[in-house]
Amino acid sequence: LLQQRYTSRELGQSLFVSDDIEDMEIAERLGMQSVVAGYGCRTPEFLASRGARNIITTLAEVYPYAKS
Repeated sequence: LLQQRYTSRELGQSLFVSDDIEDMEIAERLGMQSVVAGYGCRTPEFLASRGARNIITTLAEVYPYAKS
């Protein structure tokens, strides 16, 4: 659905934030930068073990990703 509404350039300039590893995988397949929140229902250690690279532990940590 996102691919139908937005161009690959628009998706590539988007930031997807979630606490779900499957959401992160979908966002990356769409070419979006993704950040996984390690303060939701999953721990940072669990998310890292599943391949998450950009893990934040507070909402304030999303700011540098949003600026890039």
